[in-house]
Amino acid sequence: MGNVVSRDGSRIDMVDALRGTALIGLFLVHMDEHFELLRYPANAPDWLNSLNQWVHHLTFGLFAGKAYAIFAMMFGISFTLILQSWAKRDGDAAARLRFLWRLVLLGAMGYIHALLYIGDILLVLAVFGLPLVFLYRVPDRWLAPLVILLLGQALSLWTVIALWITPETTPSNPSHWALYGRIFTLFTQDSWSAVFLNNLTTGQTARFWFFAESGRWQQMAGLLILGMMAGRRQLYLDNPGNRRIWTRTFQLALAGFVFLFPLSLWVQGLPLQGLLKYHLGMMTGGWANLMQMLLWASGFALIYRRIAGFGFTGRLAAFGRMSLTCYLMHSIIFVPFFHGYGLGFYQHWGIALSVGVGVLFVAAQMRFADWWLRHHAYGPVEWLWRCATLGRFDVPLRRAVI
Repeated sequence: MGNVVSRDGSRIDMVDALRGTALIGLFLVHMDEHFELLRYPANAPDWLNSLNQWVHHLTFGLFAGKAYAIFAMMFGISFTLILQSWAKRDGDAAARLRFLWRLVLLGAMGYIHALLYIGDILLVLAVFGLPLVFLYRVPDRWLAPLVILLLGQALSLWTVIALWITPETTPSNPSHWALYGRIFTLFTQDSWSAVFLNNLTTGQTARFWFFAESGRWQQMAGLLILGMMAGRRQLYLDNPGNRRIWTRTFQLALAGFVFLFPLSLWVQGLPLQGLLKYHLGMMTGGWANLMQMLLWASGFALIYRRIAGFGFTGRLAAFGRMSLTCYLMHSIIFVPFFHGYGLGFYQHWGIALSVGVGVLFVAAQMRFADWWLRHHAYGPVEWLWRCATLGRFDVPLRRAVI
């Protein structure tokens, strides 16, 4: 999310388009989940239940745990490019302070958004993005070991080992289990005020407990730093050297996925109980998702120059440039649509119909974003964020007519 330009001031369409693919995946997962409600029509016929199950496995297999990871890595790249641009004009210290303010604004937007939708990712990005400001000048040789430990979920591995060698220990269940159980029931009810009051505190707490207790915070932090490192090395540019890196990444990620995905499935079938099975499953699933995400990102980078001439890539890049506006639009429209205090369509739409409508909605958004950016320099929310960051509202929104 942000105005992604290269050092010479030109747009980096591949980064925008890749972010667009991540936003599509994120939205389709949210539609599958009915935006954190996880309740579906009762008494559906067997054929529809089978279709819903198939669409769920396809949606989650392609996007769950991978789309947010792409978002995190793209955020790290955007951070680097924006900070480089600001530092060139205003100096390093001023640029860092301004970016801290930018993150504060993003966090405030995320908190307000989470009053509607507790699955918000903006506040999470703002919180985990803070260390980037202080790590920006740390050399890659010092950051690389940290990234490996974070992406490898070293703390989760330590937890699994401790539970394995001391099976007599009985730690308490993760806090987010009970919190989310109460929240899902609340979302089926028709009281908007009760949902609002819950999301002020309990909803926010549940989300961060999930990130902490599932180990996902480690990959989020690692991917943000990895994105920053990729931005500093300009790995987003299409040149022979970078294509070799993308190819090598694709090959290694494919090999990793071929090994780790079956491992994650095997772990699910082990006769383990309680938290050991939970943490082992989350860890191995996270490793497999990481490999799949790297396949997605490197594969897209490799094919982008071959497909860049097609019309849909321009719309995809526009969608990625307006990711903040489009992301907020998803929950503003569909949370009241599905939840009990609104239209309550969780009772009527199964997964297949919800995801199918999501695909059509995304196609319409891509066309809208392409049209909007033909006439405007920024998306509406992107413009407001930029103005608030700069502390002035004279930033031109409409493109100059030549």
